[in-house]
Amino acid sequence: MRRALAYLLLSAACIACAPACARGGSSVILFETKKYVSFFDAPVAGKSALASDSEGRVRWQTLEPYVSAMIFDGSEAAAFEFEGGKWRRAGMPASRAVAEVMAGLKGAVSGGEISEKFFSVSKTSGDSYTLVPKNPAIARAVKSITVKFAAGSREPELVAIFDPSGDRTEMRVAKRADGDFDISAAFDASDPSAFDPKTFLEKK
Repeated sequence: MRRALAYLLLSAACIACAPACARGGSSVILFETKKYVSFFDAPVAGKSALASDSEGRVRWQTLEPYVSAMIFDGSEAAAFEFEGGKWRRAGMPASRAVAEVMAGLKGAVSGGEISEKFFSVSKTSGDSYTLVPKNPAIARAVKSITVKFAAGSREPELVAIFDPSGDRTEMRVAKRADGDFDISAAFDASDPSAFDPKTFLEKK
């Protein structure tokens, strides 16, 4: 449950803070991630992809070091794991709480502001902002999210999620594809295999 909460909320934060959806279109973003854990000498490196559209739908897919997907279709959230060459649905007890948070960020997907109904938002320094989840269930898994924008823009340079334990995950944008293209398959919870983010990212 903790992984589902953390990554779904992280994808929501990325949507809220990025100029995603190409202002009415779709967006597929490749992130390079580093997970800093107190009892490891070095961070665990990985890759993830975020697909989103102007309707507020989101797909967060972990590509490395394991494969999984979280899908929010605009009303419901679902989690999936990829094992033995097949996708299978995973339990996510907090799906309603996560869905509420992501629904509250729909306006931000279209270039609006971050909804303070679900986050406490504060400017920490220069072009950095801190988001603190208000939902107690999510707050038990995610202490805060920090987003650092490039100077004078809405392009995120770094997104970091902090666990209550003090561990953190950092994400940097490695590649992105924005435009008026159809990625509706990304949000089909009945068939998580129908979408491959590499199809769009390799065109750039």
